[in-house]
Amino acid sequence: MGLAAAWLAFPAVLLLLAGGWGLLLETLAGRALPGALVPGAGFAALVVVLQVPALWGTTAALATPLAVAGAVAGAALRVGGAGPRRGTLRPDAGAVGTACGVFALYAAPVVLSGEPAIAGYIRLDDSATWIALADHVLADGRDASSLGASTHDILLRLLDSGDYPIGALLPFAAGGKLVGQDLAWLLQPYLGFLAVLLALALDVVLVPAIERRWLRAGVAFLAAGAALLYGYALWGGVKELATAALLATVAAAGGQLRGTVPRGVVARLREVLVLAVACAAVLGAVSVGGVVWLAPILAALGVFVVRLRGWPEALRVLGAFAAVALVCSLVPLTGAGFTRGLVNTPAAASERLGNLREPLSPFQILGVWPVGDFRLHPSAGAATAVLLMVLALAAVLGAAMLVARGLWGVLGYAAGVLVAAGLVAAYAWPWIDAKAYAIASPAPVVLAGVAAAAMFEVGRRWLGLVVAFVVVAGVAWSDALAYHDVALTPHDRHAELARIGQRFAGQGPTLMTEYDPYGPRWFLRRMDAEGAGELRTRVVPLVGGEYLGKGQSADIDAFAYAGLSDYRTLVLRRSPVASRPPSPYRPAWRGRWYEVWQRDQAAAPVRVHMALGSGLDPGGVPRCADVLALARAARPDGELLAAIARAPVIAASGATAQLPSAGRWEVWLGGAPRTPTAVKIDGVTAGRTGPELSYPGQWVPMGVAALSAGPHAIEVRASGSALRPGAGNSDGFPIGPVALVRAGAADGVLRVAPSRARALCGQRFDWIEAVG
Repeated sequence: MGLAAAWLAFPAVLLLLAGGWGLLLETLAGRALPGALVPGAGFAALVVVLQVPALWGTTAALATPLAVAGAVAGAALRVGGAGPRRGTLRPDAGAVGTACGVFALYAAPVVLSGEPAIAGYIRLDDSATWIALADHVLADGRDASSLGASTHDILLRLLDSGDYPIGALLPFAAGGKLVGQDLAWLLQPYLGFLAVLLALALDVVLVPAIERRWLRAGVAFLAAGAALLYGYALWGGVKELATAALLATVAAAGGQLRGTVPRGVVARLREVLVLAVACAAVLGAVSVGGVVWLAPILAALGVFVVRLRGWPEALRVLGAFAAVALVCSLVPLTGAGFTRGLVNTPAAASERLGNLREPLSPFQILGVWPVGDFRLHPSAGAATAVLLMVLALAAVLGAAMLVARGLWGVLGYAAGVLVAAGLVAAYAWPWIDAKAYAIASPAPVVLAGVAAAAMFEVGRRWLGLVVAFVVVAGVAWSDALAYHDVALTPHDRHAELARIGQRFAGQGPTLMTEYDPYGPRWFLRRMDAEGAGELRTRVVPLVGGEYLGKGQSADIDAFAYAGLSDYRTLVLRRSPVASRPPSPYRPAWRGRWYEVWQRDQAAAPVRVHMALGSGLDPGGVPRCADVLALARAARPDGELLAAIARAPVIAASGATAQLPSAGRWEVWLGGAPRTPTAVKIDGVTAGRTGPELSYPGQWVPMGVAALSAGPHAIEVRASGSALRPGAGNSDGFPIGPVALVRAGAADGVLRVAPSRARALCGQRFDWIEAVG
């Protein structure tokens, strides 16, 4: 299935679920919604309703059946004619075109790479945690009692299960269960789906302001592709996309209030149902922060209702809305995290920056920022300044036009999210400010689009075209650079981790010495895995007594042997310079990227482990005095074990590798290629690899070559189309050197009695142990 399951089947399932719930909500509300608003309203209902079974472990498994049942009920009521809609539900061609265009925009970085992947690899590791959290809440709800001592479980406990807002993750997890695919490959399609909901809701919001259908669709498309929001999508920003989509849904739902006054309390409650559900969904997605975002929009909607119906009826509408919204918001309101968000400001300045390099520029809220990584400043400073200036002036003009025409619904959305973002920026810290800018970034594009469309519709077409050109050029340029610089997870390597996690499930505790958050946090979660450079409960010191920091990897020989004794299983990244694990560990499985070793419980205990490798050489020649001291540490009935070390030949690109013998040699490339890369030996390609990002210190297997003894010219050559996703990625690490290792070289273990320890002197080994 692969890409088809991730990018076709999964979005289709989400659309059916959200559409069905939207029809059900429409029936309960007793009034037809615009077709483009039905999926967004249904998504809001899913966010609200699925939080109820997710409260408890005993009911969490009912969340997916509940999602299906509500969607089926909504469709059945629609087919049975019980709803307010009459006639055939015909899709709006403009809305369909907008949805397809936005989804293609968000799909392009992954789909054009040819493999399922997650964007934001290396830059931000939160996606691995969101996937794990989504899976957990639909299996065990808010119950943390089943969590054990692993990196996966520690992170979930830190999120405090009952504290962290999970509303935006629930439709993702429910839809993933129905498709039956690993959630890791579904995260980016989910973000694309959220962007579609945003565009469709904006299309509805813009109806009073832009008469021409194609103009309205174009503005909604551009707003959904606002640069900073698109950049966050390429960082796995679930909450940012979900919040932006839900706020637009709130504005669109509020715009459906009409001048006709409903009769009776029940009718008035039904009238505000969709709006109340959308507001409750915002609280479910972002907890206390949702109040800040909702207040300005609701205030503008209040002005809209007063103008429509007058003060007495507006107060009645407010009362009905408050009652329904309170009921719908009971779950997020009662969560411990709802109020904790008010007081959790990080103490350290570095924590306030999060993964940013410096606070973002407030100008990024304008939706244009032509640079591949939104944390950086554009190199085209003058062009960027012109774009921002024109867009800002057009946005102000658009807002003035909305005020002059009394279009408070559209203005309520745009001004509301901008005011909310300003409030957040005034009182929060840089990491939260950046999220606020991203959530609000569609609004200036909407306002500028309103100005351009108004000019076009009143006959000032050239001026409108100039403004439209600036907006289109700015957004397109920014998104193209983000696409060009995207950092994607390595699908083949992570698929291998997923296979390991399935094959060795329940055979933990497990240690992964390479830093890759998707390993211990997700793919190896059933192996009770911990990452050496991650959060962990077991003590894993290095030989010198220090510990690996976050993001660091180390060879297995760098760890003190005593710290490894708690682990039954080791998952090690293959490398030409990697050491063999200590003698109690036996090889259990080997793939292209990883090896799995497991402790033999019957193995003799290790009294002393002496590592001999260093740097790019896994082996070394011990001092005879050290060997004799090791023999004295062994018991008379014990043994000395010496691991035979492979000898890699290391050469930089453009240098010569001197091979000691003829035969078949494994070819390895150091670093993390950002583009398709080949290793040539004597002008002949010995191996190729595609983009293969990883954290520092790793090697990529390139192939096996038959080579003669003697000198060989080494060359590393990068290639590939500049149109390929990530071709301009700047987060990789230096490429090289090249390592050649004799294929099939002996890597066994010699056994020597302590009395014959001198036989080990002068020889090259990986390590020597005294056992017994």
